Amino acid sequence: MTDKGYVTPADMEHRARQLGSRLYDHVQANYHWTQVLQELRKQTGEFIDDGRFRRDLSEGRLQPPMIYALCRVVRYNEWEAASTLGVLPEDPFAWLNRRLRISSTNRIEKYLRNKQLHGSTARQDFKAILEARLPPGYRLSERVVDRGVKFRQRYHTYFVFTDEGGEDAAGTAEEREWHLRAVVEAALSEAQVNAHWEPSDECKPDGHQADAALIYESHFDNRAPTGASTAVGPVVILGVYYSGAKDVAVMVSKHTGLGAVDVSRYVAESLVAPDPFRHDWGVITATFWNAVEGDLARDMVVTVDDYRALIAREVEPHHLRKLPARTYFLDLTDGCLRYAAYRLACNRRDRGHARPPTGESVAESYGELKSGQRSLRQLAWKHFKHVTPYSVDAPEPPSPRGDYRDAVDQIFDQYHAIADDIVAKLSSR
Repeated sequence: MTDKGYVTPADMEHRARQLGSRLYDHVQANYHWTQVLQELRKQTGEFIDDGRFRRDLSEGRLQPPMIYALCRVVRYNEWEAASTLGVLPEDPFAWLNRRLRISSTNRIEKYLRNKQLHGSTARQDFKAILEARLPPGYRLSERVVDRGVKFRQRYHTYFVFTDEGGEDAAGTAEEREWHLRAVVEAALSEAQVNAHWEPSDECKPDGHQADAALIYESHFDNRAPTGASTAVGPVVILGVYYSGAKDVAVMVSKHTGLGAVDVSRYVAESLVAPDPFRHDWGVITATFWNAVEGDLARDMVVTVDDYRALIAREVEPHHLRKLPARTYFLDLTDGCLRYAAYRLACNRRDRGHARPPTGESVAESYGELKSGQRSLRQLAWKHFKHVTPYSVDAPEPPSPRGDYRDAVDQIFDQYHAIADDIVAKLSSR
C-alpha cells in the first residue's frame, strides 16, 4: 500500500516485476519448470505455454490469481508475495476469519488435548498412511536421530524415501520425486501431524543424502500441561533460528509439568504446511500474543521458532503495559551466529545440491540473523517485565571436513544446560 492508502497502477506494475523476479529465481533454484507448469495446468485448468509464462513472470505481466497459484505450487509464502504485490491472495473476510480461528486460545487448548490423547500412536498411524500411499519404486525407512554429547537423547524421526526405480516406476527421477512430495503432502493434510521436509543434505541420515527425507517431530513436539506443574507460567522463550528456543521450551515443560507450545509449529499443523520455515506470519504473531496475554499461558511455556513473524510486526499486541511473563532470551554469540548462518544457507540451497553453500549465501544469512536477533532482543525488553538472557555459543573453528556437522550435538548440550537453569529459577520462585 502507498502512503495514500492504495496501490497506483505504476506502483502495481513495479511491484509485479519485483515479485516476478523473486519467484522466477525461486523456481529456477529449487524446481524443474516442466513439473511446475504441469502442476499449474492441473490446478488452474488453463493452457500454459512454457516460454510465454516465464517471460510474463519475469516481466511482471502475470495476473494475481496465477501468481498465487504459482506460489502454492512452489511453496512460496503467499503473504510475503501479498506484501510485495499489494493485493491479498484471497477474500479479505476469509483471510481474517482464518487468522481469528487459528489464533483462538480455545483452539490451542483443544489442539493440545488432542496431542495428549493421540500423541503415543500418531507416529505409527502416520507411517501406516505413508506406506499405503507410497508411489511405485519407492522404499520407506525410518531413522530415529539422537542429539547431545553429555545429555544424549532421542530428538526426532526421519521418514526416508529411497527411489529404487524398477519396472513399475514411471517418469524421470525428478518427476518421481515431484509426485512423491505431492503424495506425502496430501497424507500430511489428512493426518494433521507435525512434519516437514529436510532441506539440508548434510543433516540427513548417513547414506541417505540423495534421498527425500521427512522430519517428524516425534520427541520434541508440543505438549499439554500435565496438571502437576512445579512452576507457574507464563514462561516465554525467544531466540532466532538455531538458538534452541523450541527445544529448551520442551525440556522445561518436561521437568516442570507446564505445557509447551511452539506457535510456529502449531500454526504449521493447523495450515498443513510442510515447509521447514513457516510463513503465515500474521497468524503466527496473532496466536503468540493471544497465548501470552491470556489465561492459557499460566500453565504454558510459549515460544516461536520462526522469530521473523514477531519482528515483522504484522500484528501488534493488545497490551499497553509490559507483560509479567518470565521471559528467557537465547542470545547467539558471533561464533554461533556464523554457525547458524552456515546451517541456514545449507537449508536454502538448490534442492539436491551436495556442495557446501557459497560464502556469499552464508554472509547474507549471517546479516539476516544478526539483524533479526537485535530486533527480537528489542522486542523482548519492550514487551516483557522480566527478561533473562542466556548465551549460546558454537565451537570454533569448523570441523576438518569444512562444515559444522559436529557442532549440532555440542550446542544441544548447551540447550540442556540452559533448560536446567531455567527450571531451577522457576522452582525457586
